[in-house]
Amino acid sequence: MGKYRAYPEYRDSGVEWLGEVPKHWKYSRIERVASFVKEPISPEQLKGLLVDHYSIPAVQEYGKGHIEEGDTVDSTKYMVVKDDILISKLNPRKRTSAIVKKSSCPIIASSEFIPLRPHAIHGRLLYYVVSGDLVGQFLEAHCDSATRSHQRITPDILCKLSIPLPATQEEQAQIAAFLDRETARIDRLIGRQEQLIELLKEKRQAVISHAVTKGLDPDAPMKDSGVEWLGEIPAHWEHSRIGYCATVGNGCTPHRDKESYWSDGIVPWLNSSKVNEDYIVDADQFVTKKAAVECHLPLVRPGSILIAITGEGKTRGMAALTKIDTTISQHLAFVRIQRVDVLPDFIHWYLKSRYDWIRYNSAGGGSTKAAITCSDIRKYPIPIPPKNEQIEIVGHLSKKMLTFGKLEESALKTIALLQERRTALISAAVTGKIDVREAV
Repeated sequence: MGKYRAYPEYRDSGVEWLGEVPKHWKYSRIERVASFVKEPISPEQLKGLLVDHYSIPAVQEYGKGHIEEGDTVDSTKYMVVKDDILISKLNPRKRTSAIVKKSSCPIIASSEFIPLRPHAIHGRLLYYVVSGDLVGQFLEAHCDSATRSHQRITPDILCKLSIPLPATQEEQAQIAAFLDRETARIDRLIGRQEQLIELLKEKRQAVISHAVTKGLDPDAPMKDSGVEWLGEIPAHWEHSRIGYCATVGNGCTPHRDKESYWSDGIVPWLNSSKVNEDYIVDADQFVTKKAAVECHLPLVRPGSILIAITGEGKTRGMAALTKIDTTISQHLAFVRIQRVDVLPDFIHWYLKSRYDWIRYNSAGGGSTKAAITCSDIRKYPIPIPPKNEQIEIVGHLSKKMLTFGKLEESALKTIALLQERRTALISAAVTGKIDVREAV
């Protein structure tokens, strides 16, 4: 923060977590400058309406509400209005918060939010204070917690929290305007890096798809594959199906309440979250040998391809190559290549290239089926180049993926640094560590 000067004088705030504040600032409990607005509305009252719904997932993904039919709302919500501030009661470490935006529809919020309506503080300044790192850390330390993933704060904890308060509305507005401008600038820079990552992913997918369906020789004669979405493949390549060259199966989940199946387990057991990686090199869950035998869990050998076969998110259709002996859940299928002239690595890359088609096919071409069966996988058409070409293609893709990985890692590091800068800037401005009155 070297480019910004400090205030001329400071004093002890008297608030342990806050430390010193500018001499002319005050501090106040949130309940004295904003109201906790609790205006419940039932699902029946929303029938036949379009609503702007600030759910926890919508705010976490988009930072705002989502327009939907009131008929889809199945629990009591809070009515909120433009400029209300929403702070999630759940898992304060995630910093889930939003300022309610203007909408042409009635605006509702999850009852897992604490809605605040500012009346004696600049609204956007209050938002920056309560959504910032210092308040977040305080709430983390004062929440009810069964486990780290189920932390919860009460409205009383938030509303009784003392916060720094610049002495005048003018100074509050200056700090809010400064943060609006600077965070928007940082967010634009983050957005560019996120766009770069998306472009890298698209390019990565295109490189994989071209290599496993067209080969590396641009002058190779081509033939029709006989599969509309696959198009032409090199004329000397074989065309087959997964079931003709591999064994396909899936697993199950041993009963969680049976301690003898899970306690001190040593047999790796994977669920669908692991296939978001290209290669599986370890497990984070283990079952006992008893569970493996009594539940007839398949032993999946290294070199097998795992495919996620259920789920509404991006996971369904993802494929990964396992490097370890493991067992799997019912949400995964394994493909164990049996032909010696077919490389598992090649089929792995091919299945990754068909991700969009697999998802479309598993949803019944647009229906709500949204599942893949082992029978479906056996029918998947595959091109099979001569083994020496498979080796060349796998080597080529390994080098390309390393390059893409380094570029994505660099972009992610830049995003992390920008996010740290954003967090530090907000914290410094709202606590008076920097004087931004003339920086607006």
